[in-house]
Amino acid sequence: MVKMEKEVTFREIIEKAGEFFQEFWRFKFWIFSVAVLAACALAYQAHKAPVRYTAKLTYTLNDGKTGGGALSGILGSFGIGGVSKVNLEKLVSLSLSRNLIQKMLFTKVSLDTFGGKADYIANHLLILHQFRQTWSKDAPGLENWVFTHDSIEKFQPTELWVLKRMISEVSGSKEISNPIFSSTFDATTGILTMSASTVDEQLAVEISHSVYNYLRDFYISTNQQAQQSTIRYAAVKTDSVFQQLKSREYALSRFNDTHRNLQDMQVMTERRLLESEILKLKTLYAEATKNKELAEFSLNSGGLPDMLLIDEPLMPLDSDFQPWWLAAIKGMLVGTFAMVLLFSFRKMVKDAYAAS
Repeated sequence: MVKMEKEVTFREIIEKAGEFFQEFWRFKFWIFSVAVLAACALAYQAHKAPVRYTAKLTYTLNDGKTGGGALSGILGSFGIGGVSKVNLEKLVSLSLSRNLIQKMLFTKVSLDTFGGKADYIANHLLILHQFRQTWSKDAPGLENWVFTHDSIEKFQPTELWVLKRMISEVSGSKEISNPIFSSTFDATTGILTMSASTVDEQLAVEISHSVYNYLRDFYISTNQQAQQSTIRYAAVKTDSVFQQLKSREYALSRFNDTHRNLQDMQVMTERRLLESEILKLKTLYAEATKNKELAEFSLNSGGLPDMLLIDEPLMPLDSDFQPWWLAAIKGMLVGTFAMVLLFSFRKMVKDAYAAS
């Protein structure tokens, strides 16, 4: 026979809920104590945690296709031009590269950190984020230490150690999940976003602008070099085709002089072959010349890929500030929920043992 499961009635549900409520009431002191402790802990953390301001800068790429389809094909063969996902990923990787982050860190800006005196962004971060106090546990003597020059090739071991730690704090690492600077992109819209989060509003803005400017300079310079290489390649190709064309033209002239009054079929065939080869070379020369002129026009008319700024940071910036009382409420709810869950599990285990 098949054993029928017993249906649970609404009355039984109410009775069981009453039993759980009685269990919670028995341990109300523990539930309330843990909730208060959690509220105090989160409120203290919110009160002591430094407020961080986030400066977001958005930009996109201009593919620079003023030269038309032929030029786009030339540029495409060199991997430049066009707003593809590959180009977007490349820009994100470049913006987080050690080379660009170093340049940003050793850019001088004026903040209140040094009484309005211009100093490296790296030094502003060392002081404002209290990295010196934190890192002095691993490297004693950093309490009053700052960078005095930006010649990295002349850095001493301590300077290199601090620089590496600074780059990790800025761009992130396995140990640092909340870096100062981040870069992302939207593959659907082709819009890229830079975000800098620091305890000083102006510093966050300076970091975003600095990385963007260095990245744009690098991107434009790289594309100009690639375009100049394209022009050189097109010029060499054009000259090569021209020399071949000139050689075959001379060959045809000599052939006609030598066989001026001859109507032999073999002679006529050789003449037609020379003329066909010259026609093919003329077509190739015309195409090579057009590509060379298009490449030169693109370089001289500003038709190269470029980065276009969409939105720059505008103060006052958004912050992660959280009132202590709101943190306390969250702590109270979390503590209460945790204890209710614990005593609910305790009662279910106790009931299971009693039933067996």
